[in-house]
Amino acid sequence: MQSRKYIMLLALVMLCFGGVIYLFFRDEVIFTSWLFDSFSINPPKFHNAINTDTVFGYIFLYSLADALWYGSLLLVESQLRSNTWYSKAVTVATMALPFAFEFLQLGGIMPGTFDWIDVLIYLLTLITFILCRRNFCCKY
Repeated sequence: MQSRKYIMLLALVMLCFGGVIYLFFRDEVIFTSWLFDSFSINPPKFHNAINTDTVFGYIFLYSLADALWYGSLLLVESQLRSNTWYSKAVTVATMALPFAFEFLQLGGIMPGTFDWIDVLIYLLTLITFILCRRNFCCKY
């Protein structure tokens, strides 16, 4: 039970760090534009402080927040999982979700910008999650 609390706390921290990137470093995102308009807030933007011409800057600005949110989703889902068939189906759907969104963007079905780097970052996040679960916690 103690580890469940720490895993959920880690998921919350990851979610918050991803949110901080969107709130303070991105200004062209639909969600943040809606949020700022709805609540009449205008936080300072530091997107000019990140050089997107470097690999680190590009990944930090455009991929890291999504990877943190995906990792958070995987952690929360792993804590809610049971050994039933429908829980296993939810696990597979959770793992596939960001990849499906990216390819829906590629097909023009969903608004957004398809990015192969996002797909790679999601894949690295998923592999890291699976390896950590198998080595430190339990097996699926």
